[in-house]
Amino acid sequence: DNMILSASLSDAAVDRVISSDVQAGMPAWALNKDEMVYESKRGGTTAIWMRSEGKDGPIVTTDHFPAGSTVGFATPALSPAGDRIEYTRTDKDQRFATWISSLGGGPPVRLTNTHDVVERGGAWSPDGSRIVYWQYRDGRTSLMIARTTGEAAPTLLREINGNTLPDWSPDGQWIAFVERAGLSVISPDGQTIRSFEAPDTAQVTFSRDSKLLYGIRVGTTRCSLFSIDIATRQTKTIG
Repeated sequence: DNMILSASLSDAAVDRVISSDVQAGMPAWALNKDEMVYESKRGGTTAIWMRSEGKDGPIVTTDHFPAGSTVGFATPALSPAGDRIEYTRTDKDQRFATWISSLGGGPPVRLTNTHDVVERGGAWSPDGSRIVYWQYRDGRTSLMIARTTGEAAPTLLREINGNTLPDWSPDGQWIAFVERAGLSVISPDGQTIRSFEAPDTAQVTFSRDSKLLYGIRVGTTRCSLFSIDIATRQTKTIG
């Protein structure tokens, strides 16, 4: 089975959210609503699906793009207001670009005006005006920020050594990222950075009050859920 699971932030207890006999993954919760988006082939072709009020349905499909031009979708994320979704689209020419679709309808638009790069997913700023995402270009990986007006010129936040997706804190003060050197948070203006010892971290996200980082550490036989207090640097293994 292909499963999407949720883990309790208090004791790491795991519940099954979705079980499917076809591909389903890359889940992301909405910030202020009980909604979740994920990538799946449950309808027979690649699409972005949303679960809301216990019901599932595709919200971005290959029909939203020219026929035969889309190979896959990945790394979806709902805007803080829950009215837009950003995601990575792979086209038939193996170009990886970040797109935005409105849940109210209308054609999808590219996040940036950049070409000859690989763009992957990312995270919305709390006010929905910007997105931070991962970029690969000429052998270098970087964190980039772009306004969500469509076809925007992005700005470089920081070059990194890693391929995990960044996350933007709910209070807007920090962007978290993982690289080979460890786990860090950086201010959106790039002027302040704090680093933490967190080896083998696969991905991180913020607590709702932005005071904690939650991460998944990959071990030889199992994974563990942990938290880091950004102010005190205290690390706690949850389970």
